[in-house]
Amino acid sequence: MQDILQTLLNDENISDAANFFSRKKEFLIYGLSGSQKISAFAAIFSKNPQPTIIVTENREKIFDWQNDLSQLLPETEILELPELDLIKIQADITGLERRAQRLKIFTKLLRGENLIVLATPAAVAKKDFSRKNFLNHNIKIEVNQNLNRDDLIKNLTDFDYERADDVSPGKFSVRGGIVDIFPINWNNPFRVEFFDDTVESIRKLDAETLRSKKNFKYLVVLPVTEIENKNFEPVTTCADAVIFDEPARIKDTLDALAKEDAEIKKNIFTFDQLIKFSRGRSLIYLQLMLKKISSAELEKIFAVNAVNVASFQGQEDFFISEIENLLEVGRKIFILATTDKKLAEIKILLKDFAEKIIFEVGSLSDGFIFPAANLAVITEKNIFGSQNARRKIKFTG
Repeated sequence: MQDILQTLLNDENISDAANFFSRKKEFLIYGLSGSQKISAFAAIFSKNPQPTIIVTENREKIFDWQNDLSQLLPETEILELPELDLIKIQADITGLERRAQRLKIFTKLLRGENLIVLATPAAVAKKDFSRKNFLNHNIKIEVNQNLNRDDLIKNLTDFDYERADDVSPGKFSVRGGIVDIFPINWNNPFRVEFFDDTVESIRKLDAETLRSKKNFKYLVVLPVTEIENKNFEPVTTCADAVIFDEPARIKDTLDALAKEDAEIKKNIFTFDQLIKFSRGRSLIYLQLMLKKISSAELEKIFAVNAVNVASFQGQEDFFISEIENLLEVGRKIFILATTDKKLAEIKILLKDFAEKIIFEVGSLSDGFIFPAANLAVITEKNIFGSQNARRKIKFTG
């Protein structure tokens, strides 16, 4: 798919947008939808990868983004930011797992990893992050550290860890000079062994067998519950780039949540606040139509022209005629199919043009044509009316 992204950059507007993306600018791209929009963003990102959060309307849209991005940017880690309860209640095990996933994503973004995080408006607007607290409010345990075992137990209790016989996320156990901890910010428990008041070793354990997997020089433990704080920042401040996909819909979603319950309103940022906090980094708005965006301070507007590919529904003559037309006007044609077998079937159908077409195993939600890039991408779905279902990839933190 890398060739598709490189070809997309032949569109002057997409290429210029990629330069803006690398220079921390605030700008709008309009005129695209579906796979057109996702592919254009992937081309921009491929030229200058950076820690990025994409905010989109709902989880259905997240799935569309994830499926296409996983094909276009296979080497890039793509994660979903889980939603938390917007009304404060006692966290159950699912809430703890989601909080743990969020903490891991915060860590990856702050470390500067070039990943893409997909988020709904509710997930990104939740007030549960403070850079100061995140970086400073933790327990750090180091090998050879002078640390009293009982002081560590007290610190864990203060962080709302529960003492138990068996460790699971948010719990710890004590046996003599051994403290097993399952930090909320890890997928595995750890064993801290003491010799008198000195940390002798820190070992990562298998979550099922509790057998030692790896020695660590230090361990950072984050609190189980949210820290009381009046100075929260949106999670978007962790990233170097923030993308708002159809911002009017995001604003409408957040406005509706705020009207739903006074407690929810208190626990989420408004759309305008998200924009304000996100400035100082690459900030892109993606819209199909050109219309005003609340609180936006646009430095540039890019109009990108693309059209969908026709649905041929297995009509061979119609399909071959369209291929001839595209080649006649100089389009670079990519044909995607989900299997080698299906690709071979299409090659036979297009045997008279095979040398002029690029065939790849892969899938996108839909095909498209970008005239300014001289690019046409046609999918198995466009040709036959359907394609093999793409494997749903589980989101992890």
